[in-house]
Amino acid sequence: MKLTSSKPRLAVAFLTALFTAALFPVIPAAAEENIPPGAVASAIVDSVITYYYDTPLSGGMSAMWNDVVSGNTATVKLYADWSSENGILVKDGDGAVFDGAICVPSGHEITIDLNGYSINRGLENAIENGEVICIQEDAVLNLTDTTGRSGKITGGFSTNSAGGIEVAPGGTLNLWGGTITGNRSEASGGGILLEGENEKNGTLYMTGGTISQNSAGVNGGGIAVINGAVEVVSGTIKENQAGGSGGGIYQQDGSVSLQSAQITSNTAVSGAGICTTETASLSLKTTATVQNNVAGTAREQGRGGGILALSSQPIRISGTPAVTANRRSDGVVSNLSLYVNEEGSFVGPRIIDEGLGSGAAIGLNFVGGTARELGFAPAWENSSVFSGDGDFAYFTADGVQYLRRPAQLSDYYLFIWIGCGVLTVLVVTLIVGVIVRNNKRKKRKKHGKKPQKKQAAKQSE
Repeated sequence: MKLTSSKPRLAVAFLTALFTAALFPVIPAAAEENIPPGAVASAIVDSVITYYYDTPLSGGMSAMWNDVVSGNTATVKLYADWSSENGILVKDGDGAVFDGAICVPSGHEITIDLNGYSINRGLENAIENGEVICIQEDAVLNLTDTTGRSGKITGGFSTNSAGGIEVAPGGTLNLWGGTITGNRSEASGGGILLEGENEKNGTLYMTGGTISQNSAGVNGGGIAVINGAVEVVSGTIKENQAGGSGGGIYQQDGSVSLQSAQITSNTAVSGAGICTTETASLSLKTTATVQNNVAGTAREQGRGGGILALSSQPIRISGTPAVTANRRSDGVVSNLSLYVNEEGSFVGPRIIDEGLGSGAAIGLNFVGGTARELGFAPAWENSSVFSGDGDFAYFTADGVQYLRRPAQLSDYYLFIWIGCGVLTVLVVTLIVGVIVRNNKRKKRKKHGKKPQKKQAAKQSE
């Protein structure tokens, strides 16, 4: 019997296994967390994990948070809803209390994994500092939901601050997932309020999640930016409401950059989707969409269904953003409204092209001033993505992009026109009346003479 070496076979088997592994890599199964029965949350502080229970000994969520802020960095994971007790989410603890709200103290970075559960402050009436979470100066909160089941931050109701999350100057909110919903503020920032001062800005960096169904009595139903910086890489801001401006986003100063963001179905008196004021800088990038927002009320005609640009800074656009299908409460199409001051003058273009693609679609109109035409930017390639809203005409001439609004009579001339109309109606009515009356007289004379002639004829016989 002739013996053969097994080395070639082994080599072939090894190469086959290597090739198979390259095509179909083995992905190890994720280790399941061994959660103790009855645990409501866990916290990892300094690499040590601790589980918490709703018992007198454990103290539940409030005790957990007091332990969390004892270290500079920590990660919290919920296994149950965190509901307040008479509007108080955190009862005591050094640096952890902010009138019952959850507070991220200065110098700390804390991650909260909602894990499909809710943090609910449950306020039925507005109170001072009625927000759910406060992020102090130079503090960082990372908010996520690893289950993708949309855990919630809800139930805030404030007289003077944010409804959902307030970010102090220098504070940072990284929103990776979850939903901020059902929060109210009698001031500004129903969902989130970003503040800034002394060159320190509050910052929101959003890469996922939703901000929805929040309301503000003044500005910023979803987000109010007061000297802050917002970058939305992806995420949705929808169905928020403001009693003043900025149903989705109100931006007073600072910067807002929207990439694959959806700003939709928000309402406000003006700037239902977005309202920019002062020196605010707005950028629309990639596939940002501002759609189906409505400005105005049943009693008050709004301005800027999609975006109301009151800022002195131009809007920067790139990629293929869409600002379409927005309107005023009276049904008039109103997408991007560019403000014109009384003199009708501007410093520089109102819109700057930073790489606009042919797939973009932006409806335009302008408000304010008395000018009939507005030259809003130099003409560039792909400028055909613009269109005029309603009766507004869009055109290019001599290398400039223009908007022309329909002719409108001033109140003085309108009064004269109405007066002339009324006078014309009166004169026509008078003339018709005279003609009818004369015709009646002629008929009476005609019918009155015939009997007299017949009677005279009989007498002569």
